[in-house]
Amino acid sequence: MKIVVLGGGGFLGSHAIARLRSEGHEAISVVRRPRGDAHERVCDLFAADAPLMDLLAGADVCLHLAGDLVPGSAENAGWPGYLRNVQLASSLADACCVAGVGRLVFASSGGTIYGADVVGAREDMACHPIGLYGAQKLAIEALLRARLTRTDCRLMVLRIGNPFGVGQESQRAHGVIGRIFHSMSKGGEFAVWGDGTQVRDYVHVSDVAHAFARSLAYEGPLDLFNIGSGKGVDTDHLIRMCTDVSGISLQYAYRPKAVYEVDRISLDIGLAASELDWMPSLTLEQGLAQYFEQLVEMK
Repeated sequence: MKIVVLGGGGFLGSHAIARLRSEGHEAISVVRRPRGDAHERVCDLFAADAPLMDLLAGADVCLHLAGDLVPGSAENAGWPGYLRNVQLASSLADACCVAGVGRLVFASSGGTIYGADVVGAREDMACHPIGLYGAQKLAIEALLRARLTRTDCRLMVLRIGNPFGVGQESQRAHGVIGRIFHSMSKGGEFAVWGDGTQVRDYVHVSDVAHAFARSLAYEGPLDLFNIGSGKGVDTDHLIRMCTDVSGISLQYAYRPKAVYEVDRISLDIGLAASELDWMPSLTLEQGLAQYFEQLVEMK
């Protein structure tokens, strides 16, 4: 297939590109800044004149990973940031229909959509996002579904938990595991936002990339899947696991958590297992060990 990956230069995008190409697909990476990829297109997707039709020409699938917000920056950006990302999704849906793209895969958030305290979240549960980032993701899901229903473009939405892996440490504003390993390498005190009891569902980025690949061939009746480990881990336990894997102690202090941060979230991944034939291949312990080993090799 020819697959256009919007946001192909980001953390998830770069891993998705590698996985798709390893499976023989022609994956075109759309990036904001050049990265030296022979199959990339440089484009500011948020510009009013972004050439979406040109980017999608001849594509079988569009993988929408592009976004310029993380949970913290979404609150700071407010309504203009929310509108900017929703508008891109709206324009993309229209362009996919006109360009004849057969499938649009959207990377949504399993960590921010369901609510402040939800263990074992299922796709059919009511969503109660407490921050603008989650609200924006939920709005985009609804907009894409409304626009693409009864068209020839099939929508697939993956609600992804808390992904981690190589590349995350370079994006320190988002992703606690990347920030932990970055702090270990640089020294200094690590800020734990909250009291250490906050629970997240961590999934290795290679398994997320596999989920993207599995979504390409799905022909069943559903369009929404949780992608995570199916288990929640609190921050204190996570820090101990990172310390055990690395052999490096971490100095840290608790700080008040942001009002938009959820207390506990874990995902039920039963539908992904039964419908997509997808399950994470790495446990959290295995993923942390692999991540740290790769960081050591990169030095």
